[in-house]
Amino acid sequence: MNTPEDRRGRWWPWAVVALIALMALMMGVLMWSATGDPTHVVVPDYYDKAVRWDETAARREASARLGWRVELDFRPVPPELAGAGEPRPNTLVVATLRDSLGQALDSLDVRVRAFFSARADRVLEARLAPRDGAYAAALRLGPPGLWEFHLEAGRDSTLFVWDASRDLGAVR
Repeated sequence: MNTPEDRRGRWWPWAVVALIALMALMMGVLMWSATGDPTHVVVPDYYDKAVRWDETAARREASARLGWRVELDFRPVPPELAGAGEPRPNTLVVATLRDSLGQALDSLDVRVRAFFSARADRVLEARLAPRDGAYAAALRLGPPGLWEFHLEAGRDSTLFVWDASRDLGAVR
């Protein structure tokens, strides 16, 4: 026969099971939060970038010595560049490159990488084509806010790199 003394300690195993279940639930919520939020991004190849930091600094220094300047402009996409398919580009990114004397540079291979600071996992890449004395590409930029731009322009053995942040403000 079960006496009250025998039944008194039977709830302890259930308390341990409940605590383990609660801990597993909390870990699941934390894992979902860490992997489900698009603002949490690990920079791709971050270790290799750190190892090659001296090369990156030398490239930036060589670019500064060239004296080239970049003017970045954002315009509505003309109908002939809108293209078909989804998502359609909403912004024409126009880069004007000038040498140290202020003359426009031509015959360059210009590429741009852009990403919204709060969604760094979505990197847009494009080759800018010559257009009216500058270089341009139609991109799907949005939402409004701070965007990071990395531009590379090259000709023969010359490579120019340029980084900038731009607050694109309200939807264009």
